[in-house]
Amino acid sequence: MNRPLSYEPTPVWASRLSAPNSKKILLIIIDGLGGAPHPDHQNMTELQAAKLPNLDRFLREKQAATGLICPVGRLGITPGSGAGHLGLFGYDPFLYHVPRGRLESAATEEEEMVEGEVRARMNFCTLDQEGKILDRRAGRISDCSRPAKLLNDQVKISGAEIKIVATKEHRAVFMLKPPINQGWSPEIIDTDPQTTGVPPLEARPLKRSVGVQKTAHVINEFVRQAVQILKDEAPTNGVLLRSFTGWTHLFLPDDPRRLPKFNTAYAVKSAAIAAYPLYQGIAKVVGMDVMKGATNLKSEIALLQQHQWDYTFFFLHYKDPDSRGEDGDFVGKVAALERFDEMFPEICAMQFDVVALTGDHATPSVIAAHSSDPVPLAIAGGMKQTHDPETHFDETHCRSGWLGVMNGPDLMPLLLGAAGKLKKFDGFA
Repeated sequence: MNRPLSYEPTPVWASRLSAPNSKKILLIIIDGLGGAPHPDHQNMTELQAAKLPNLDRFLREKQAATGLICPVGRLGITPGSGAGHLGLFGYDPFLYHVPRGRLESAATEEEEMVEGEVRARMNFCTLDQEGKILDRRAGRISDCSRPAKLLNDQVKISGAEIKIVATKEHRAVFMLKPPINQGWSPEIIDTDPQTTGVPPLEARPLKRSVGVQKTAHVINEFVRQAVQILKDEAPTNGVLLRSFTGWTHLFLPDDPRRLPKFNTAYAVKSAAIAAYPLYQGIAKVVGMDVMKGATNLKSEIALLQQHQWDYTFFFLHYKDPDSRGEDGDFVGKVAALERFDEMFPEICAMQFDVVALTGDHATPSVIAAHSSDPVPLAIAGGMKQTHDPETHFDETHCRSGWLGVMNGPDLMPLLLGAAGKLKKFDGFA
């Protein structure tokens, strides 16, 4: 159900009811979890095709409640990764808008963003001889430190200081430092068309102010020089920038749009475990402690084991199914889901009172992109009177579960209630 704008956001009203206790909650977000029937694979989704004996057994033995969830809380809307996670954490992304560039940058900030600075998410990409995009992710290279260093060493634009910070695989953060007594503007249209077979877009100003126009000019000059510098660096011979963010997106202490802090709103001590910078950045922005050092699911689980007694709420992120879905790789996504299932017993061995599994969006390999489909959800622990005797964790079985089709921002209250962390409601004074 869509709430009127006057309705208090989840973290606001939950802060009046939440009460701390020692019970532990684990929220596992399997990126791109959901799928769609694939005509080349017996019209099954990836979850339907995957063999998930450990996960299925866990849900039966723990008497889990199942359903579907719309991460951003709106049917028909295709969630981006940032908005999907914010929704699942209770922050309605239609009320709390945080640009992707801000989230991407939050986990990699070598220095705090200053007034007048502009940052953006940057992909190294592969261009053909005509300058058209062959691969938006440069073959998902393992590391982009070399092309980032080439750009840092060789890009020269009068009056502009630019820094590129390599993050993971093909991803980087673009930083445009402010000139003396004059700032840049993030009011710029992305250069990433988010498709292949066409050239990168030109950075165009969204406003007519001099500052915005100068910013667009500098970005276009950066892209031009980058292509020249990287011409012999295939597959990383081009760059794509999106989700420009600036000082106005920082939510300073007196900003009415400032996100309520996760720990305060929900009376928990929270930690995030994720191998990819974007998801670390999302967690950092809402106020979770970020556990560094994980590079894959195995090392994420090792961190979870190491810190399981230090926190009362954990967010664990698993990326691989989304990557394979975006590549259009049905078999690869099935394999990624099965790898999670193989390692799931290590998670089961830990003592969490409530365990929830879902995704931030669906990424069906049949379309090789995010989709608006609701995502499977299962909650085990504290839900014994409402469990569903499902045989497999997939879209079809979850659709008939007791939880029905939920809004993303309603998930956190459900987890808190299952863990006994919400006081009885008798109305607010």
